[in-house]
Amino acid sequence: VIYCSKSCMEIANKQYHLSLCRGSSNCRPDHSLNNLRETWRNIHYPPETSSIMLIAKMIAMVEQADDPMYLLKLFSQFSRVTTNNEVQVAHKLFGKQFEEQIEILRLEVINTLPSSRISEWYTPSGFRSLLAMIGTNGQGIASSQYARNIDDTTFEKEEEEYVNSFLDQLYADMHEESGEFLDCEGSGLYVLQSCCNHDCDPNVEINFLDNNATVTLRAIKNISEGQELCISYIDSDIRSWKKRQILLMENYLFECTCNRCKLESQQPDLPSSSESEDDDCMDVDD
Repeated sequence: VIYCSKSCMEIANKQYHLSLCRGSSNCRPDHSLNNLRETWRNIHYPPETSSIMLIAKMIAMVEQADDPMYLLKLFSQFSRVTTNNEVQVAHKLFGKQFEEQIEILRLEVINTLPSSRISEWYTPSGFRSLLAMIGTNGQGIASSQYARNIDDTTFEKEEEEYVNSFLDQLYADMHEESGEFLDCEGSGLYVLQSCCNHDCDPNVEINFLDNNATVTLRAIKNISEGQELCISYIDSDIRSWKKRQILLMENYLFECTCNRCKLESQQPDLPSSSESEDDDCMDVDD
């Protein structure tokens, strides 16, 4: 692992890295952490998400903590879901064979990171709850400046059309090659951000303004004192009310009743903004 400074490395070593580090052997294909990553890639969709290393880091933090109960209490603040909903989250993460896949992953984690401090996480039900917590609360971390540079650049109309067409084709090619592409470098848990409820007409948005893992909530409209801060869990530009409902139920297990959805549910549903959205809706309806 390459750190930005000596102080950054010392903080990481104190918090979690010593439990994860295997020295130069980490480069070996048969290294235990590499085996864990490979198991995750083989059974999880989309493969580029890094939730399994987030779980590994959580385990290492508890293992190295002077006060492990404090960390366990901190992690417990993230929303819990019912057993039935845990099954739905697991099915979404791993597909039809999710029970077998979860057991393979659980045993791989135990073998890679044995710990007596978190025995409840290593039981079949505890491990499924851990995955459900990550699946419903994990925040993708997009620290790259590239997308913001595009957004902040002023183009002539023809240039803008060309850039948008190029990016659309780029993402389509990525999808064709490796499945759904997520524009993020990692996954994290943020206590305050996870407290934000969803609204299809949000008043704040998530940004990584410092090009690191520090998350920022930026106001995108006027907010009155005492007004709740809401983010959108999905792309708020999706025009179809039905499509938004499908995505929220599939990925977050709830039916949205925000003012925008209430209003649009009383009107003819707007067409989706892209052909791919139409295809997704057709697949779900079938």
